[in-house]
Amino acid sequence: MEITCIFPEGTLHSHMARHNHFPIVINSIIAALFFTLYCIGCTAAVKGSSNGDGKGQWQLLLENTEVVAMHMALTHHNTVLIFDQTEAGPSGHRLRRRYNGTRCTNMRRDVEDSSCYAHSVEYNISSNKLRPLKLSSDTWCSSGSFLSNGTLLQTGGHGSGAQGVRNFSPCGGNIKCDWRESKLSLTNDRWYASSLLLADEDRVIVVGGRRVFTYEFIPKLYTNEGSFDFPFLRNTYQRREGGNNLYPFLHLCPNGRLFIFANRDSILFNYRENRVVKHYPRIPGDGSRNYPSSGSSAILPLDYTNNFTKAEVMVCGGAAFGAYRAAREGRYLKGLSSCGRMVITGNKHKWNMEFMPGPRLLCDMLLLPTGDVLIINGAKNGAAGWNYARNASHEPYLYRPKKTLGRRFSVLKSTRIPRVYHSSAILLPDGRVLVAGSNPHNRYIFENVDFPTELRLQAFVPDYMDSRHHRFRPTNVTIRYGHNDRYGVRYGREFNVSFWLGTEPSNAVEFTAYAPPFASHSISMNQRLLKLRSKSLVRDVHGWVAAVLEAPPSSSVAPAGYYMLTVVNGGIPSLSQWMKILQNSGGRWNNAINASLEPYLYHPRKALSRRFSVLKATRIPRMYHSSAAILPDGRVLVAGSNPHDRYIFEKVAYPTELSLQAFVPPYMVGQHHQSRPTNVTVHYGKYDSNGVRYGGEFNVRFWLGTNSTKSVEFTAYAPPFTSHSISMNQRLLRLRCKSLVRDQDGWVAAVLEAPPSPSIAPAGYYMLTVVNGGIPSVSQWMRILNTSGNAS
Repeated sequence: MEITCIFPEGTLHSHMARHNHFPIVINSIIAALFFTLYCIGCTAAVKGSSNGDGKGQWQLLLENTEVVAMHMALTHHNTVLIFDQTEAGPSGHRLRRRYNGTRCTNMRRDVEDSSCYAHSVEYNISSNKLRPLKLSSDTWCSSGSFLSNGTLLQTGGHGSGAQGVRNFSPCGGNIKCDWRESKLSLTNDRWYASSLLLADEDRVIVVGGRRVFTYEFIPKLYTNEGSFDFPFLRNTYQRREGGNNLYPFLHLCPNGRLFIFANRDSILFNYRENRVVKHYPRIPGDGSRNYPSSGSSAILPLDYTNNFTKAEVMVCGGAAFGAYRAAREGRYLKGLSSCGRMVITGNKHKWNMEFMPGPRLLCDMLLLPTGDVLIINGAKNGAAGWNYARNASHEPYLYRPKKTLGRRFSVLKSTRIPRVYHSSAILLPDGRVLVAGSNPHNRYIFENVDFPTELRLQAFVPDYMDSRHHRFRPTNVTIRYGHNDRYGVRYGREFNVSFWLGTEPSNAVEFTAYAPPFASHSISMNQRLLKLRSKSLVRDVHGWVAAVLEAPPSSSVAPAGYYMLTVVNGGIPSLSQWMKILQNSGGRWNNAINASLEPYLYHPRKALSRRFSVLKATRIPRMYHSSAAILPDGRVLVAGSNPHDRYIFEKVAYPTELSLQAFVPPYMVGQHHQSRPTNVTVHYGKYDSNGVRYGGEFNVRFWLGTNSTKSVEFTAYAPPFTSHSISMNQRLLRLRCKSLVRDQDGWVAAVLEAPPSPSIAPAGYYMLTVVNGGIPSVSQWMRILNTSGNAS
């Protein structure tokens, strides 16, 4: 008998949200029934599962994923991207037409042509169905990172994809969502490289690759930015062992620097300065940890209790020295059983070693909502590569980092399906672990081999989902952001979480935020778990709990993007809900609130406490991507404002603004007209009719209706280039007036002296203004010539 139990995440939430007036007893019955039905598939006999004594259960979800899960990634729309290389020949999903439109016939040439098959699918968790996707360049052994808007930035690969950059923007299974080849490209081939989202705004670092000892960034900061030499990779490379430093382990430290581990060595790296900050001790023991030795690594949960300042990494498994060469000769050496933990922050660093229940390589290390580590998939002997591993590891291991040494590891329920080279595992929002893939061959082979190509899709159900825990499980988790941030929470800000709990909350209620990784080749790139501060927690008589949480303090602790928020009550997790951490105020999109509508005027010559004054407010907010410029007639032109990555005119706090305004300063008010100089004209010397030279004299004539000329000043203003709150090259000069004569008709003749040098006034055009007692004329253009007589 085979029972597969799948349900849409959020069903209970939406049902109970409509009936939150039910008595608490009814709530309890619904919750218990819900989780009992969910776990029917866990307790039934499932094909591909064993009846071992370890905790947890296995579900068989699909007999055929159609493509090998060499790579997997969970999107915030609760779908999973599954994809292989594109040059492995026929997959399990044949196309009627190639993606270029040509037909795929039954001729042998087409039957064997890779382009007549899909090599990527999107798996919908709730419907348990697949949708084929289009890949046009080869993703074999590539890397990936999620950007802050939920787009997967996928980098590198082999052949046509070695320098490729691809994007997948999820939209909940909509058929219009598909892979897009980016116009961006990598500088070097990135086959077996690792990538990591940085604390910078949506910037990704890509490190290494086969026989490539460099790193680079996507996107580039300037046009000719290429790659950067990285001697650390050259120093850790073992040519005869296939490298043993491919797919290096990358972790972002809370201080914004990178922990990089390759082979057996590790460094703290300042990528902004291209500088190694420190070398850590070499991890003890024989053997290597990176591809093709293929151990795994995770950064342990970051915790608010130490202000997220302590970071500790864990590295487990790998292959013995010489394992890669031995496997090529048909000898399969026993893998490594050791794990090392090391605090990478602070000044004292030591690997604390302990041992798994058995040897393991080709395994995945996943952080569970409880803060524990699941080690799943893999083999006990050999190395990574085509048919280089033996003795599949069928039993997952659970590691509890907070338990005493010697009691941290436990063996969980085993599966009968081997998951070796090119298998993957990822955590799902419902607490299960999706497991797929395994193909140690360069094409799909299903018989007469030790480890056939594996297309079955499983879920491992950890013990915390068992029905005996249901009465302690938080349900109906809802997230509410602040009034000004409806789509996410900003760093250090408060946000609200409500949930239902059938019992009094334990003293150990925790709130965790999990960054879903890109999984491939035993690496969960960008995986991160944070334990968030709860500032208050109140439960009412009906079981509803209201909590006020505080977001992480910075992008170095938690890069902006989507996270799975989970309420954990005494080790029993809720279903996770997606939350979004927004970029900080220095970020790229939609990161500012409370528009400043009133201009300020600053009088530098007044007494200290009287220098600032507030001017008339506008009703149009001008925020990110707005600009202002002074016009010759004295007004200030104001335009723009768009805190979005496209034009958005509704349903946002600050829509794209296309209106054009002019602010009219107080000096332009009608009461000042009689004091305003008018009819300004500029006259240069006889030999320089086009401008004035440095230190030279020139004449200015204007009309003035008042008799007094004691407060007349002459200013020259260099108009700026304005963008992003900067008025580049803006400059104002007060010029020397050598003589000033007013005739009986009100006409004033002035002789002015030009600035003495280009360091004071670079050659070019300036707006000359006559200012009478603080009241300016309309400006006239004047030109300062360089020493050769030409304006620059």
